[in-house]
Amino acid sequence: MYSGTCFAGRTGKVVKIPGISGSGLWVWPSAINYFLPIFCFWMGCIHAQYPGALPPAEPETIILGPSEPLVYFDSQANGGPSSERGEPKISTLLVQPVRPGVFQRFIWHQSWLAPGGEEEFGFFQSEVKSVWGLPFPTIESPLVLTPGLGVYWLEGPEIAELPPRLLDLYLQARWLPTIASRWKLDLAVTPGFYGDFEFCDFSTFRLGSHAVAVFQWSPVLMLSAGIAYLDREDVKLVPVAGLVWQVHEDWVLELLLPRPRVARRVDWWWLKRPHAENWLYVGGEFGGGTWSVELTGSIHDVVTYRDFRLLVGIEQRAPLRLSWRAEAGYVFGRKLSYENLSTRIHPDDSVVLRFSLTY
Repeated sequence: MYSGTCFAGRTGKVVKIPGISGSGLWVWPSAINYFLPIFCFWMGCIHAQYPGALPPAEPETIILGPSEPLVYFDSQANGGPSSERGEPKISTLLVQPVRPGVFQRFIWHQSWLAPGGEEEFGFFQSEVKSVWGLPFPTIESPLVLTPGLGVYWLEGPEIAELPPRLLDLYLQARWLPTIASRWKLDLAVTPGFYGDFEFCDFSTFRLGSHAVAVFQWSPVLMLSAGIAYLDREDVKLVPVAGLVWQVHEDWVLELLLPRPRVARRVDWWWLKRPHAENWLYVGGEFGGGTWSVELTGSIHDVVTYRDFRLLVGIEQRAPLRLSWRAEAGYVFGRKLSYENLSTRIHPDDSVVLRFSLTY
Protein backbone atom coordinates (compact mmCIF):
# COMPACT_ATOMS: atom_id res chain seq x y z
CA MET A 1 0.00 0.00 0.00
CA TYR A 2 1.03 3.59 -0.41
CA SER A 3 2.74 5.03 2.63
CA GLY A 4 1.54 8.61 2.28
CA THR A 5 5.00 10.05 2.85
CA CYS A 6 7.02 12.29 0.62
CA PHE A 7 10.72 13.06 0.84
CA ALA A 8 10.82 16.73 0.03
CA GLY A 9 13.71 18.35 -1.76
CA ARG A 10 17.31 17.24 -1.81
CA THR A 11 17.50 17.18 1.98
CA GLY A 12 15.39 14.02 2.14
CA LYS A 13 13.03 15.49 4.73
CA VAL A 14 9.90 13.40 5.14
CA VAL A 15 6.65 15.28 4.56
CA LYS A 16 3.11 13.96 4.88
CA ILE A 17 0.94 14.38 1.82
CA PRO A 18 -2.80 13.98 2.35
CA GLY A 19 -4.60 11.88 -0.22
CA ILE A 20 -1.60 9.79 -1.35
CA SER A 21 -2.35 6.73 0.74
CA GLY A 22 -4.32 3.71 -0.42
CA SER A 23 -7.17 4.52 -2.71
CA GLY A 24 -6.57 8.21 -2.09
CA LEU A 25 -3.94 8.03 -4.83
CA TRP A 26 -6.72 8.28 -7.37
CA VAL A 27 -8.22 11.42 -5.81
CA TRP A 28 -5.77 13.65 -7.63
CA PRO A 29 -6.52 12.64 -11.25
CA SER A 30 -10.23 12.49 -10.40
CA ALA A 31 -10.09 16.02 -9.03
CA ILE A 32 -8.37 17.21 -12.22
CA ASN A 33 -11.02 15.58 -14.41
CA TYR A 34 -13.86 17.08 -12.35
CA PHE A 35 -12.61 20.61 -11.76
CA LEU A 36 -10.83 21.32 -15.04
CA PRO A 37 -14.06 21.14 -17.12
CA ILE A 38 -15.71 23.56 -14.64
CA PHE A 39 -12.78 25.94 -14.96
CA CYS A 40 -12.77 25.66 -18.75
CA PHE A 41 -16.55 26.23 -18.92
CA TRP A 42 -16.15 29.35 -16.81
CA MET A 43 -13.32 30.60 -19.03
CA GLY A 44 -15.38 29.78 -22.10
CA CYS A 45 -18.17 32.00 -20.78
CA ILE A 46 -15.68 34.80 -20.19
CA HIS A 47 -14.43 34.50 -23.75
CA ALA A 48 -17.87 34.02 -25.30
CA GLN A 49 -17.26 37.10 -27.44
CA TYR A 50 -14.86 35.00 -29.54
CA PRO A 51 -17.00 33.12 -32.07
CA GLY A 52 -15.92 29.99 -33.84
CA ALA A 53 -13.84 27.02 -32.80
CA LEU A 54 -10.29 26.68 -31.59
CA PRO A 55 -7.58 25.26 -33.83
CA PRO A 56 -7.35 21.52 -33.36
CA ALA A 57 -4.47 19.88 -31.57
CA GLU A 58 -3.85 16.52 -29.96
CA PRO A 59 -0.77 17.40 -27.93
CA GLU A 60 0.82 13.99 -27.74
CA THR A 61 4.00 13.66 -25.78
CA ILE A 62 6.62 14.37 -28.42
CA ILE A 63 8.74 11.32 -27.68
CA LEU A 64 6.18 8.81 -26.48
CA GLY A 65 2.86 7.76 -27.92
CA PRO A 66 1.37 7.65 -31.40
CA SER A 67 2.67 10.10 -33.96
CA GLU A 68 0.84 13.35 -34.62
CA PRO A 69 1.94 16.54 -36.39
CA LEU A 70 3.02 19.09 -33.81
CA VAL A 71 0.66 21.81 -35.08
CA TYR A 72 -2.42 21.61 -37.24
CA PHE A 73 -3.22 24.56 -39.48
CA ASP A 74 -6.62 25.55 -40.78
CA SER A 75 -6.38 25.08 -44.54
CA GLN A 76 -8.82 27.95 -45.05
CA ALA A 77 -6.31 30.37 -43.50
CA ASN A 78 -4.49 30.66 -46.80
CA GLY A 79 -7.41 30.22 -49.10
CA GLY A 80 -7.74 26.49 -48.52
CA PRO A 81 -7.29 23.72 -51.03
CA SER A 82 -8.81 24.33 -54.41
CA SER A 83 -9.34 21.99 -57.30
CA GLU A 84 -8.94 25.00 -59.62
CA ARG A 85 -5.38 25.38 -58.34
CA GLY A 86 -4.77 21.67 -58.94
CA GLU A 87 -4.10 20.91 -55.26
CA PRO A 88 -5.14 17.59 -53.76
CA LYS A 89 -7.81 17.12 -51.16
CA ILE A 90 -6.27 17.97 -47.80
CA SER A 91 -5.97 14.97 -45.52
CA THR A 92 -7.17 14.95 -41.93
CA LEU A 93 -3.56 14.12 -41.09
CA LEU A 94 -2.85 17.82 -41.78
CA VAL A 95 -6.16 19.55 -41.05
CA GLN A 96 -8.97 18.41 -38.76
CA PRO A 97 -12.39 19.87 -37.98
CA VAL A 98 -12.78 21.03 -34.39
CA ARG A 99 -15.56 21.11 -31.85
CA PRO A 100 -17.09 24.44 -30.83
CA GLY A 101 -16.38 25.30 -27.22
CA VAL A 102 -13.52 24.31 -24.95
CA PHE A 103 -13.69 20.50 -25.02
CA GLN A 104 -11.79 19.05 -27.99
CA ARG A 105 -10.86 15.41 -27.42
CA PHE A 106 -10.81 12.42 -25.12
CA ILE A 107 -7.97 9.97 -25.77
CA TRP A 108 -7.38 6.44 -24.47
CA HIS A 109 -4.17 4.53 -25.21
CA GLN A 110 -3.43 0.88 -24.41
CA SER A 111 0.02 -0.67 -24.93
CA TRP A 112 1.60 -4.06 -24.28
CA LEU A 113 5.35 -4.63 -24.42
CA ALA A 114 6.21 -8.33 -24.40
CA PRO A 115 8.69 -9.60 -21.74
CA GLY A 116 10.56 -12.91 -21.54
CA GLY A 117 13.57 -14.51 -19.84
CA GLU A 118 15.46 -13.54 -16.69
CA GLU A 119 16.63 -10.17 -18.02
CA GLU A 120 13.41 -9.40 -19.79
CA PHE A 121 11.24 -6.47 -18.89
CA GLY A 122 7.73 -5.79 -20.14
CA PHE A 123 4.60 -3.93 -19.18
CA PHE A 124 0.98 -3.22 -19.93
CA GLN A 125 0.17 0.49 -20.09
CA SER A 126 -3.16 2.30 -20.00
CA GLU A 127 -3.31 6.07 -20.43
CA VAL A 128 -6.28 8.46 -20.51
CA LYS A 129 -6.24 12.16 -21.21
CA SER A 130 -8.56 14.92 -22.34
CA VAL A 131 -7.85 17.99 -24.47
CA TRP A 132 -9.31 21.43 -23.72
CA GLY A 133 -8.77 24.70 -25.57
CA LEU A 134 -9.11 28.35 -24.55
CA PRO A 135 -8.55 31.65 -26.37
CA PHE A 136 -5.25 33.06 -25.13
CA PRO A 137 -5.98 35.86 -25.77
CA THR A 138 -7.75 35.02 -29.05
CA ILE A 139 -8.73 31.87 -30.90
CA GLU A 140 -5.85 32.49 -33.31
CA SER A 141 -3.46 31.94 -30.38
CA PRO A 142 -5.12 29.23 -28.25
CA LEU A 143 -4.02 27.68 -24.98
CA VAL A 144 -4.46 23.90 -25.08
CA LEU A 145 -4.65 22.09 -21.71
CA THR A 146 -4.22 18.32 -21.50
CA PRO A 147 -4.51 16.56 -18.14
CA GLY A 148 -3.51 12.92 -18.27
CA LEU A 149 -2.97 9.78 -16.21
CA GLY A 150 -0.92 6.77 -17.29
CA VAL A 151 -0.47 3.50 -15.38
CA TYR A 152 2.17 0.85 -16.14
CA TRP A 153 1.73 -2.69 -14.78
CA LEU A 154 5.25 -4.12 -14.86
CA GLU A 155 6.47 -7.66 -15.51
CA GLY A 156 10.10 -8.53 -14.74
CA PRO A 157 12.99 -8.40 -14.73
CA GLU A 158 13.77 -11.31 -12.40
CA ILE A 159 17.39 -10.29 -11.81
CA ALA A 160 16.54 -6.80 -10.52
CA GLU A 161 13.80 -5.26 -8.41
CA LEU A 162 11.04 -3.01 -9.63
CA PRO A 163 7.67 -2.03 -8.11
CA PRO A 164 4.56 -3.72 -9.52
CA ARG A 165 3.35 -0.53 -11.16
CA LEU A 166 4.37 3.00 -12.13
CA LEU A 167 2.25 6.07 -12.72
CA ASP A 168 2.41 9.24 -14.82
CA LEU A 169 0.24 12.14 -13.63
CA TYR A 170 0.66 15.33 -15.65
CA LEU A 171 -0.90 18.48 -17.07
CA GLN A 172 0.40 19.87 -20.34
CA ALA A 173 -0.12 23.57 -21.07
CA ARG A 174 0.48 24.26 -24.75
CA TRP A 175 0.32 27.68 -26.41
CA LEU A 176 0.00 27.98 -30.20
CA PRO A 177 0.45 31.66 -31.03
CA THR A 178 0.22 32.91 -34.62
CA ILE A 179 3.18 35.21 -35.25
CA ALA A 180 2.63 35.83 -38.98
CA SER A 181 0.27 34.80 -41.76
CA ARG A 182 1.98 31.41 -42.23
CA TRP A 183 4.05 31.16 -39.05
CA LYS A 184 3.11 29.58 -35.76
CA LEU A 185 4.93 28.74 -32.56
CA ASP A 186 4.28 25.57 -30.59
CA LEU A 187 5.29 26.21 -26.96
CA ALA A 188 4.53 23.75 -24.18
CA VAL A 189 5.39 22.88 -20.60
CA THR A 190 4.33 19.60 -18.99
CA PRO A 191 4.66 19.49 -15.20
CA GLY A 192 4.01 16.05 -13.82
CA PHE A 193 4.71 13.39 -11.20
CA TYR A 194 6.33 10.15 -12.37
CA GLY A 195 6.95 7.23 -10.03
CA ASP A 196 5.41 4.42 -8.00
CA PHE A 197 3.93 6.97 -5.53
CA GLU A 198 5.22 4.96 -2.57
CA PHE A 199 7.17 8.12 -1.88
CA CYS A 200 8.01 11.27 -3.76
CA ASP A 201 10.94 13.67 -3.79
CA PHE A 202 12.52 16.15 -6.18
CA SER A 203 13.06 13.33 -8.71
CA THR A 204 9.33 12.46 -8.79
CA PHE A 205 8.44 15.88 -10.20
CA ARG A 206 9.57 16.49 -13.75
CA LEU A 207 9.01 19.38 -16.10
CA GLY A 208 9.12 18.51 -19.77
CA SER A 209 8.80 21.21 -22.42
CA HIS A 210 9.24 21.97 -26.08
CA ALA A 211 9.55 25.02 -28.34
CA VAL A 212 8.97 24.61 -32.06
CA ALA A 213 8.54 27.07 -34.92
CA VAL A 214 6.28 25.90 -37.75
CA PHE A 215 6.03 27.42 -41.23
CA GLN A 216 3.17 26.51 -43.56
CA TRP A 217 4.86 26.56 -46.94
CA SER A 218 1.61 25.58 -48.66
CA PRO A 219 -1.68 23.95 -47.69
CA VAL A 220 0.02 20.55 -48.13
CA LEU A 221 3.52 21.26 -46.77
CA MET A 222 4.59 22.29 -43.24
CA LEU A 223 8.16 22.79 -42.06
CA SER A 224 9.19 22.78 -38.39
CA ALA A 225 12.30 23.26 -36.29
CA GLY A 226 12.81 23.39 -32.53
CA ILE A 227 13.88 21.49 -29.46
CA ALA A 228 12.29 19.37 -26.75
CA TYR A 229 13.45 19.11 -23.14
CA LEU A 230 12.54 15.65 -21.84
CA ASP A 231 13.78 15.98 -18.24
CA ARG A 232 14.88 12.34 -18.30
CA GLU A 233 18.00 10.94 -16.66
CA ASP A 234 19.38 9.45 -19.88
CA VAL A 235 18.43 12.10 -22.45
CA LYS A 236 17.71 15.71 -21.63
CA LEU A 237 17.33 17.39 -25.02
CA VAL A 238 16.29 16.17 -28.46
CA PRO A 239 15.86 18.14 -31.69
CA VAL A 240 12.44 18.49 -33.24
CA ALA A 241 12.76 19.16 -36.96
CA GLY A 242 11.45 18.08 -40.32
CA LEU A 243 8.43 18.38 -42.55
CA VAL A 244 4.89 17.12 -42.94
CA TRP A 245 4.10 16.86 -46.66
CA GLN A 246 1.05 15.53 -48.46
CA VAL A 247 2.77 14.59 -51.70
CA HIS A 248 -0.41 13.09 -53.15
CA GLU A 249 -4.02 12.84 -52.09
CA ASP A 250 -3.28 9.33 -50.82
CA TRP A 251 0.27 9.82 -49.47
CA VAL A 252 1.53 11.82 -46.48
CA LEU A 253 5.17 12.02 -45.38
CA GLU A 254 5.74 12.97 -41.74
CA LEU A 255 9.53 13.23 -41.93
CA LEU A 256 9.68 14.71 -38.47
CA LEU A 257 12.30 13.88 -35.87
CA PRO A 258 12.20 12.21 -33.45
CA ARG A 259 9.09 10.39 -34.70
CA PRO A 260 8.91 9.99 -38.49
CA ARG A 261 6.05 8.30 -40.30
CA VAL A 262 4.95 7.56 -43.87
CA ALA A 263 1.20 7.06 -44.38
CA ARG A 264 -0.91 5.86 -47.30
CA ARG A 265 -4.67 6.18 -47.59
CA VAL A 266 -6.41 2.82 -48.10
CA ASP A 267 -9.92 2.03 -49.26
CA TRP A 268 -10.46 -1.49 -48.01
CA TRP A 269 -14.11 -2.52 -47.98
CA TRP A 270 -14.07 -3.83 -44.40
CA LEU A 271 -12.91 -0.43 -43.13
CA LYS A 272 -15.42 1.70 -45.00
CA ARG A 273 -17.28 4.20 -42.83
CA PRO A 274 -19.06 7.42 -43.85
CA HIS A 275 -16.89 10.56 -43.59
CA ALA A 276 -13.86 8.61 -42.34
CA GLU A 277 -10.33 8.25 -43.70
CA ASN A 278 -8.31 5.03 -43.34
CA TRP A 279 -4.52 5.21 -43.31
CA LEU A 280 -1.88 2.48 -43.35
CA TYR A 281 1.53 3.64 -42.12
CA VAL A 282 5.04 2.74 -41.03
CA GLY A 283 7.11 4.80 -38.65
CA GLY A 284 9.57 4.94 -35.83
CA GLU A 285 9.81 6.45 -32.36
CA PHE A 286 12.03 6.85 -29.32
CA GLY A 287 10.37 5.41 -26.19
CA GLY A 288 10.97 5.28 -22.48
CA GLY A 289 10.83 7.43 -19.37
CA THR A 290 12.17 8.11 -15.87
CA TRP A 291 10.41 7.29 -12.59
CA SER A 292 11.23 7.53 -8.87
CA VAL A 293 10.70 4.23 -7.00
CA GLU A 294 10.95 2.71 -3.53
CA LEU A 295 12.74 -0.64 -3.36
CA THR A 296 13.02 -3.22 -0.58
CA GLY A 297 14.35 -1.78 2.67
CA SER A 298 12.95 1.68 1.93
CA ILE A 299 15.72 2.29 -0.59
CA HIS A 300 14.80 5.12 -2.93
CA ASP A 301 16.07 5.19 -6.48
CA VAL A 302 15.36 6.57 -9.93
CA VAL A 303 14.73 4.11 -12.77
CA THR A 304 15.11 4.98 -16.44
CA TYR A 305 13.95 2.85 -19.37
CA ARG A 306 14.81 3.48 -23.02
CA ASP A 307 14.01 1.80 -26.33
CA PHE A 308 13.61 2.40 -30.05
CA ARG A 309 10.60 1.21 -32.05
CA LEU A 310 9.75 0.43 -35.66
CA LEU A 311 5.97 0.43 -36.08
CA VAL A 312 3.36 -0.51 -38.62
CA GLY A 313 -0.22 0.53 -38.02
CA ILE A 314 -3.63 1.30 -39.38
CA GLU A 315 -5.69 4.27 -38.37
CA GLN A 316 -9.27 5.36 -38.98
CA ARG A 317 -9.83 9.10 -38.61
CA ALA A 318 -13.46 10.18 -38.32
CA PRO A 319 -13.49 13.91 -37.51
CA LEU A 320 -15.63 14.84 -34.47
CA ARG A 321 -16.54 11.18 -33.97
CA LEU A 322 -14.92 8.09 -32.56
CA SER A 323 -11.58 7.31 -34.22
CA TRP A 324 -9.19 4.42 -33.59
CA ARG A 325 -5.66 3.25 -34.24
CA ALA A 326 -3.97 -0.17 -34.02
CA GLU A 327 -0.20 -0.68 -34.13
CA ALA A 328 2.39 -3.45 -33.88
CA GLY A 329 6.11 -2.92 -33.73
CA TYR A 330 9.62 -4.23 -33.27
CA VAL A 331 11.41 -2.88 -30.16
CA PHE A 332 15.22 -2.76 -29.99
CA GLY A 333 18.05 -0.87 -28.30
CA ARG A 334 16.46 -1.48 -24.90
CA LYS A 335 18.11 -0.38 -21.65
CA LEU A 336 16.94 -0.32 -18.02
CA SER A 337 19.16 1.53 -15.54
CA TYR A 338 19.14 2.69 -11.91
CA GLU A 339 20.60 5.98 -10.75
CA ASN A 340 21.99 4.77 -7.38
CA LEU A 341 22.52 1.05 -8.01
CA SER A 342 25.14 -0.30 -10.37
CA THR A 343 22.56 -2.45 -12.17
CA ARG A 344 22.35 -1.98 -15.93
CA ILE A 345 20.05 -4.30 -17.86
CA HIS A 346 19.88 -4.65 -21.63
CA PRO A 347 16.77 -6.74 -22.38
CA ASP A 348 16.52 -8.60 -25.65
CA ASP A 349 14.58 -7.16 -28.57
CA SER A 350 10.82 -7.45 -28.19
CA VAL A 351 7.49 -6.57 -29.76
CA VAL A 352 4.88 -3.98 -28.82
CA LEU A 353 1.13 -3.87 -29.51
CA ARG A 354 -0.84 -0.66 -29.11
CA PHE A 355 -4.47 0.40 -29.53
CA SER A 356 -5.90 3.90 -29.21
CA LEU A 357 -9.36 5.45 -29.18
CA THR A 358 -9.98 9.17 -29.74
CA TYR A 359 -13.27 11.01 -29.50
